[in-house]
Amino acid sequence: MLRHISLAAAVLLGSCGIRSEVSRPKYLGPITKPIWKADDIQVDFVFIEDSIVYCRARTYASPVRHLYAFDPATGKRLWVSDFEVERAVPHFFAGGAMVTRSGLVFIGGGDGYLYAFDKKNGTELWRGKLPYDTAAVPMTYRTRSGRQFLVVATGSGANNALVAFTLEP
Repeated sequence: MLRHISLAAAVLLGSCGIRSEVSRPKYLGPITKPIWKADDIQVDFVFIEDSIVYCRARTYASPVRHLYAFDPATGKRLWVSDFEVERAVPHFFAGGAMVTRSGLVFIGGGDGYLYAFDKKNGTELWRGKLPYDTAAVPMTYRTRSGRQFLVVATGSGANNALVAFTLEP
């Protein structure tokens, strides 16, 4: 297990230009120059799902957040969705995001809500109130009875809660 972690760290550090004691695997080949960039936005989280690059961006201490979708081969901006959060939070960690098979992007904005967007066009479809700020990547699970839940960790320290949502039966 430790060897796999060291190898993964070497690949990550090597791709960032940081020297490491462990050599990079030969099958990766050389790192190329960037083929595209979006340098007009302040990105604080990136994820890839179904061959689309999604990222959340914001202006520091502004209540407006942006969810972008990009074509990973060309960098073409497919859509952007601007959404206003309950309050501007001074930190950049707002949890992560996930995409469901049915085409919903769930993402935290760093405030006391979890947001759902249509992955095809970025339309905000729902926001669910949380007791504390989003602090983790949401996840989904299905019980043996077939009922599906969406769960996310919120807050930190003594002020935290694990919150689950589901559709009404």
